[in-house]
Amino acid sequence: GEHQDADDRSLIESIAAASARRSLRPVYDARTLGWVLNEAGLSRRHGALRRRIVKNGEGGILGSYMFFSNPGGVSTVIQVCAREKAMKDILAHLFADARREGAVAVTGQLDPGFAMAFSDSRCGMRCTGLGVLVHSRKREIMDAIHRGDAFLSRTEGEWLTRFHEPWP
Repeated sequence: GEHQDADDRSLIESIAAASARRSLRPVYDARTLGWVLNEAGLSRRHGALRRRIVKNGEGGILGSYMFFSNPGGVSTVIQVCAREKAMKDILAHLFADARREGAVAVTGQLDPGFAMAFSDSRCGMRCTGLGVLVHSRKREIMDAIHRGDAFLSRTEGEWLTRFHEPWP
């Protein structure tokens, strides 16, 4: 497939398709996704936000990815979405795109369900010891997260609050 800049509609479609089999998943509409990405784009600390969609030869969406371009440094990936069996293709596009943008490496969050695709793509993985803090009074939410049946990326949750520049 080939990648191109992504609009909100195509990102919403990609996220919905990638998370459809998860018990716990985000449900974005144009307003909420627009707000999240606007907040992300306000910070220049991580670089310029790149939003990409990857389509197959027939124009169908295979997946998407978003990252902060950091020429000469490490680019930060905030989300990778892939339809079933398309993750290696999406990763290949992501890595080539980041390389074209001048990144020497990329960093991001690993979804354990895709560990093999990352390994097959020759990703070096390192656990930094940083975890994810979750809380809910609803047992079914906690159970979905603990069994790996939740779609959680850096666009969902508290990582978003780190996008803002420090107070002067």
